[in-house]
Amino acid sequence: MERVMGVEPVRPAVPAAPAVTAPAAPAVDPVQRALGNQWLGEQRDRDNPSSLPESDWTVGDRLEWEIRREQGLERGLSPTNTFLRAAFANTRNLAFGQYRTVRERHDYYDIISYALQSGKYAPAALRDIRFFEATAAVTGAPGIGSIETGLGHLVLRPETREVMFDINTELFELNMRVIHNLLFEWHEPRAPVAGGGRVDSLEFDAQMVENEQSTVQRFLARDPQRFTAEVRDQINGLLDPSSIKVYLSPSRPSFQWAIKALGVEQLDFRKFDHRRAIGYAEIHILRGLPYAAFERFLKERTAAPTK
Repeated sequence: MERVMGVEPVRPAVPAAPAVTAPAAPAVDPVQRALGNQWLGEQRDRDNPSSLPESDWTVGDRLEWEIRREQGLERGLSPTNTFLRAAFANTRNLAFGQYRTVRERHDYYDIISYALQSGKYAPAALRDIRFFEATAAVTGAPGIGSIETGLGHLVLRPETREVMFDINTELFELNMRVIHNLLFEWHEPRAPVAGGGRVDSLEFDAQMVENEQSTVQRFLARDPQRFTAEVRDQINGLLDPSSIKVYLSPSRPSFQWAIKALGVEQLDFRKFDHRRAIGYAEIHILRGLPYAAFERFLKERTAAPTK
C-alpha cells in the first residue's frame, strides 16, 4: 500500500481470532446411549451409522475407550465408537469370540462395569453390583493381563501363562452369559446359577464369586497334569503380598484380608476356600466396607452351604 502526500495509509482491520471453547459434554453419556440402543432392540445407533457390522470394532476405538477411561472422560467418548457399540451387541448375541486377548476382555468388563454403575439405561437395580468392577481390575495389568506384557513374559513361565489364559477364557464365557441375562432378560440381580428370584447386589456378587471359583475348581480337576510344581509356585507367588511377583496383581489388599481371615501364612491357588475369600474381600473393598464386615461375612458364608 502506497503512502499518499505524507499521510499514513489506513490499514484494514485484522479480524479478531474466534474464541475457542471446550466442546460441551454430550447430553447423553455415549456409553449409556450404546447400551440403550441394544436394550431397546435397535441394531445400531441410527444417528451415527458405521460401515462395520455391529459385532466388529477397531483397535483405535478400543484404545480411545482405554484413554478416556483412564482420564475419567468417559462422557467425551465418540458416539460412533465401534468398541463401545460392539460390547453391547456382542453381549446380546453372546459373541465370546470377538474378544481374544485378556486385554480386550478387560476393556469389555470395564465398559460393562461403567455402564451398570453410571447410567440412564442400566436398570437402577443393577447399579450397586461390584463384581464386574472386580473382574475389570483383576484382568488388567497389573493383574491377569500381565501375562501379555513384557514383564509377565520375563517373570512367568509359558506354561503358567497358558494356564492363566485358559482359565480367563472359561470365566469370560461364563460371565458374559450372566451379563447377557442381567441386561436383556432379568433387569435385576438374580441367583446366577439357579436363575431364581431376585437377590440384593452383595448376594449377587458373592454368588458370582462362588460361581467363578467353582468353575476354576472344575478346571483344576480336569487338567491336574498342567499344574506342575513350577506352575503352582508361580501362581501362588502372585497371591503372596510379600513377594515381588505380587506387583503383577492389583489385589494385594484383598490377599492380605484373606490371609488374615483364614488364619493362614500363605494363600494356595488350588484351594477353593482361599480363592473364594479373595473374591469376597475384593467385593467388600470396592464397596468401601471395613475388614470387620468382610470377616463376619466370610464366617457366616463358610458356615452356611454354598448357594
